[in-house]
Amino acid sequence: MKIKLTIEMRKTLLLITLGLVFNSNVIAHKVIGQIFLSNDTINVTFRIPTNGFSGKINYAKLQRNVKYIDSSGKQVKLNPDIATEIRFRFKGKSIRMISVPRKGWNSGISLTNDNIFLRIVIDGNVKMFIYYYNVPIPVNSNGSAIGTEGDYLLRKGDELLKCIENIKFESIVKEYFSDCSDLVAKINEREMNRDYLEWIINFYNKNCGKK
Repeated sequence: MKIKLTIEMRKTLLLITLGLVFNSNVIAHKVIGQIFLSNDTINVTFRIPTNGFSGKINYAKLQRNVKYIDSSGKQVKLNPDIATEIRFRFKGKSIRMISVPRKGWNSGISLTNDNIFLRIVIDGNVKMFIYYYNVPIPVNSNGSAIGTEGDYLLRKGDELLKCIENIKFESIVKEYFSDCSDLVAKINEREMNRDYLEWIINFYNKNCGKK
């Protein structure tokens, strides 16, 4: 006996499949890396969580903690309150995750840790991090799958993290970098959005900020 699937049934099956792919298929890749403690550095093998469908690092999960294999072969979970930084290479790219305080900004996740691992993309007096979080991606009128987006977070010296949003971008960055008149003048010369953020930070670190 053959079962004829209606269009709605096919849509439902597609949603179930996508849900399994995006939500459940997390694969851990073993990579060599380092754990930086306050007074020591340890070479370990990390188990880096990746999304099975795309093969990309699941940063939203990695921000909470990371698992590694110690010298005795035992698997250990490392929370960001314990380490100052972790480093590893993934698909030819060097990845640095810095342990930073969650105080002063809304991380959007419930954790018992005071710190969170954030991926650093620019180092200097002003550092730029990316905070990753999961968002629903509409598939059709009946449902959605799960994707990942990121917010840019800046940290000047030892100050609290500052989230840079695209709304009122120019006024936010001019206020944040008000101690650098040359940079503010550059921002006033043209219309800018978050696509210019890396250029702005690099200009500040090179011409105004002291590392």
